[in-house]
Amino acid sequence: MDDSKSDDESIDTPLVSPFLDLDDELNDGEVLNELEEYRNVGKFYRDRMINSIDGDDLAFPCMNGFRNFVAYFDPFLSMNIITRKAYNTIMVEGLEKSRRNLVSIVRDVYVFVGSFTYVIDFVVLEDIGESIVSDMAEVMKGRPFRAITQLEYDCVKGLISFNKIFDTCIVQMPRTIPILKNFE
Repeated sequence: MDDSKSDDESIDTPLVSPFLDLDDELNDGEVLNELEEYRNVGKFYRDRMINSIDGDDLAFPCMNGFRNFVAYFDPFLSMNIITRKAYNTIMVEGLEKSRRNLVSIVRDVYVFVGSFTYVIDFVVLEDIGESIVSDMAEVMKGRPFRAITQLEYDCVKGLISFNKIFDTCIVQMPRTIPILKNFE
């Protein structure tokens, strides 16, 4: 009976895979397979999307307001939050190789929005303190996440709605709430 309990507990825990530093001793086939798929993303979507075919070129420097920070972009993850300018730069100019701060990839995390539940993948970065700014900036959410959650964004009213069959959960952005507008 103890064995069955341990098996049941492992089903609901997220899968965490360490990012490889290209050491031959480490072997995480699942992450390597995703990086192999990542190499071909330019062939399917756009020729200049990625400059290098190396899977380590996913971290890049960008600027949000007056702060410089390192962001991470992966078209196969459920959600990427980056500035629109950085997203457009990636799509036009591609990425330069940089192996800085990716710690791990976390898969199968349950995210609750209102009464909805989504199973999402995330990346864990070593230091994201610099990317957290007090003022709000326009961000771009990953297209797979938008497709899964059927997310709709009304930028004029500052409303985000998540739809699931007949239910809808609407969230108001903090910058559009009068009390929080000037809050720092």
